[in-house]
Amino acid sequence: MKNYFSKYITIILLFIIISCSSTKEIFDAEKSTFKTIDEIEPRIISLEGEISERKSEISGLCWFNDFLLLLPQYPNFLTKNENGIIYYIKKGEINNYLFSNASNVISPKTFKIDLSDLDKYFNEGSGFEGISVIDNKIFLTIESMKNGEMQSLIISGDIDSTNKTISLDKNSIKNIPVSAEIFNLSCEAIASKNDTIIPIYEANGKNVNPNTFVNIFNNNLEIQEKINFPNVEYRITDATIIDENGKFWAINYLFPKDGKKLIPAEDQLFIRYGTGKTHRNSKAVERIVEFELKNHKISITDKQPVYIKLLENDSRNWEGLAKLDEKGFLVITDTFPQTIFAFIPYNFSYLPEK
Repeated sequence: MKNYFSKYITIILLFIIISCSSTKEIFDAEKSTFKTIDEIEPRIISLEGEISERKSEISGLCWFNDFLLLLPQYPNFLTKNENGIIYYIKKGEINNYLFSNASNVISPKTFKIDLSDLDKYFNEGSGFEGISVIDNKIFLTIESMKNGEMQSLIISGDIDSTNKTISLDKNSIKNIPVSAEIFNLSCEAIASKNDTIIPIYEANGKNVNPNTFVNIFNNNLEIQEKINFPNVEYRITDATIIDENGKFWAINYLFPKDGKKLIPAEDQLFIRYGTGKTHRNSKAVERIVEFELKNHKISITDKQPVYIKLLENDSRNWEGLAKLDEKGFLVITDTFPQTIFAFIPYNFSYLPEK
């Protein structure tokens, strides 16, 4: 019995070593052999107030009319009670900062959000992750951790733009079926259009989630359909709205230490398009990828990914993404390495030569 147990442990250790070695070999091979493509350096937008501090932990962006909503993972991080806040910035302020001679720091204002009876979702490892708005109705995903078990949830509510308040319907909370169960991972992104809400699980790599799918909810949070989602390595941390052609973009991010958890397979986007100059010398990945909803499935489009120029000695956990009209993207990090709000200029009509 003892010898059998020892052999069993040896096999497990060998599997772990081989898995880690394979992951490293994949990283090294990809970075050294693929062609180099352009990267875009983010233009920092200065924020002031509590939101500029790491503790604000912003986890999502979306538009509500001409207000850019910035979602803290814990909206009550300032008060620790039943009342919380979600930040907003007017589009005009952002445009003035980026495209005029104005150099003022932006100070976001707030919507008050009632968190009554939701306190159990704001413990360590839980909290809000994704955000989307359709008309005056808001949808938020919740990462819920209870006794070490992960659960992805979605809740809806109403926005009062006059009084700047958000009321959530605790009775609307629904479970989001997911195609994998990985510790501390959940549905961090929502792609939406009209009455279609699509929460997206963050780990869709071939080795950890080979049979990926997403659920399509209506605005009453009833599941209408389950459809295929493509394998894409690393994490999906936020998504834009779905446009009239069924296209949307998503943040695709890898924190180097997550390699052991995500066990990345060959990166098909590296193989197809190449990788950025700073990416060749780093195990981090910071890019924005375009997807398409068509014929009852989601696929990656032919658009070359947008690679963000990396920091020299650190990586940025981009958790918020929104388009700024046809000018580019707005992105924001959570606590790592600090709160960074930035603009990524991009020509959406651009198609690289193949």
